Amino acid sequence: MSEVKIGKKAMVVLSSFSKINPEMRLKEDYLYTKSVGGGLSGIYELQNGEVETKEFGVSSMTDLLSVLHLCKEPTIEYDDEVLTVKDKSKKFTYLTSPLETIDERSLAGQTLFEQSENVKISFVVDETNIQDLNAAMGKLNLDSLKIASEDGVVKFIASNSITENSVALNLEGSASEDCSFEFQKGDSGSVQIFSLLMSGIYSCQVREVDYNGKSLFLIKMENTSVSDGESKLFYLSTLS
Repeated sequence: MSEVKIGKKAMVVLSSFSKINPEMRLKEDYLYTKSVGGGLSGIYELQNGEVETKEFGVSSMTDLLSVLHLCKEPTIEYDDEVLTVKDKSKKFTYLTSPLETIDERSLAGQTLFEQSENVKISFVVDETNIQDLNAAMGKLNLDSLKIASEDGVVKFIASNSITENSVALNLEGSASEDCSFEFQKGDSGSVQIFSLLMSGIYSCQVREVDYNGKSLFLIKMENTSVSDGESKLFYLSTLS
């Protein structure tokens, strides 16, 4: 039986990642999530000691975190595919999931992004930008979201394909030329991608990459509020 330790920052990230996909691996070097459709992935590269555990799989991180929150100063032990969570007055057992049933981190998209020097748009998104965007999209039932550069101004452009209602929100950023890229719809059909990301300020960049002779556009969104010299939190997604 081995003890499992999960730091406070890792707990917050796990809770956020579970909104994208509750199935996850818990391991010591990084945390990873990928949407069911594969359009969005999140990576949290851990600082040494933030998580201490033998790797195991969890079918619903949301459920496991709920169990942990029911305990005051919980201790966690892992043995033979079973987690034991307890404090002075309570004890829970939680069955883990086989690792082969849960996605492992793929470095393909990250490698393509880092190898490319063809930057199309760079921009910053803060919490106010995200709140304004999500509020507008919800109230106007907007079903399309683009990041665009028009006359040197970088902006979010969200619209409804039927009603033609729309909103444009200016952002701090720059672009190599006037261009426009559309975010993919999520697993639920929503394009409110920023509602799935952990709160904070994001440094974002769109790059054109070569994939087997075809051009693809990838966006990397790094949470600068969480990332520091020892850890890094970022998301990758494909644009059209």
